[in-house]
Amino acid sequence: MTTQGMALNQSEKTHKKELWYSGTDTLRIGDLVCYNRDYGTAADLEYGRAWQVEKPSATNLNHFAGVISRIPSGGGTGPGKVEIIEPIGGGLVEIYTDQTCVIEATRLTLVADQYEAGADWEGFPVATAMQTVNRGSDSGKVLARFNKPPNIWLVNQLIGGPKGLTQAIWADCAPFDNPYAGTAMFDDFSSFSSSATADEATWQATQQGAGTLALDSAIPGIALADSGSTTQHQGINVQRNSPGLVPIASTNTYFEARVKIVDAYNLVQVVVGLATKDTTAWPNGVISNITTIGALTVGTGNAGLLKFSHQRGGTGGSEVTLATFLEEDTYIKLGFKQTGVTSAAIYVDGAEVAITEVAADLPNALVFPTLVCQSDGTSADPIMHVDWIACGQTITS
Repeated sequence: MTTQGMALNQSEKTHKKELWYSGTDTLRIGDLVCYNRDYGTAADLEYGRAWQVEKPSATNLNHFAGVISRIPSGGGTGPGKVEIIEPIGGGLVEIYTDQTCVIEATRLTLVADQYEAGADWEGFPVATAMQTVNRGSDSGKVLARFNKPPNIWLVNQLIGGPKGLTQAIWADCAPFDNPYAGTAMFDDFSSFSSSATADEATWQATQQGAGTLALDSAIPGIALADSGSTTQHQGINVQRNSPGLVPIASTNTYFEARVKIVDAYNLVQVVVGLATKDTTAWPNGVISNITTIGALTVGTGNAGLLKFSHQRGGTGGSEVTLATFLEEDTYIKLGFKQTGVTSAAIYVDGAEVAITEVAADLPNALVFPTLVCQSDGTSADPIMHVDWIACGQTITS
């Protein structure tokens, strides 16, 4: 049975609100708008900030109001009264976009200086497509599901302690408190799906001659990146398909993961961090020609000595030796906070251990959470146990 003739408010519970659009553009049903929270004089008690909406811009992205459901009278050109559907997590809504959408896969984002939803890496995720349709060549509406905000209580409980997120890294990661102030992701592997094909699953796993990615059948909430080989340079490369982060001057970029190596910590090739999409991130024990940032180790001759590496676009590259060693079957937290594109503070087990300021080598392009576990010897097939992984990005100006 088709329900195409039904109005959205007949088939889905939505919360609508009448507001005033102060701009002069011609609006469409499905456009995204933001509150004008700096309306009027800053020192005044101005309630217009509660009912004035405007075009998304670099200064109001963290004040997402919702989706236009009724345009101003007289053809839709402002200023005038509008009706919006508020972004209640899980609700279905029609959103204008210029993206090629795949149901329950394509993330739609709030982007500065446009009313239509953009691609995953262009802005802040606000919805997920619930319709497979190509809007890439001709913008139009797509049925979408508003994202649910992060579980703030859960995240706050996880910050601190030997097993939790590092307070010094995440204290100012605004998206954990306001999902429209940036992007934040915390994956504790309570469930997941993996695939060798991008966008088909949460994680994309690629063998370098061997290897698997699976949940631990003995301990819930642990992912196992198993090299599955005793041949040097063979193993598994894993990347999360979202979120994509683009470090720029006006952002802070955050990353942290809790991992351990079994069989054997000193005969393993490991990468834990962010990198551009590449199914061969470490083909011969050397980082590929990609943009990357994070912790790594090559076991042979180093006994699990950790380094922090970053390079931009496959050129240059900088390494900081951390004087920290992996230990067999022992968890370690590895993380960093990159400020703009000028510096990155490096953390091991909750403590800042170094700062790198080689700005020319810090990432400034689209990167994704990345894990590599490959063998670096002939007598061990190491396994990386991943308790959790987190990343985020906040606009600072």
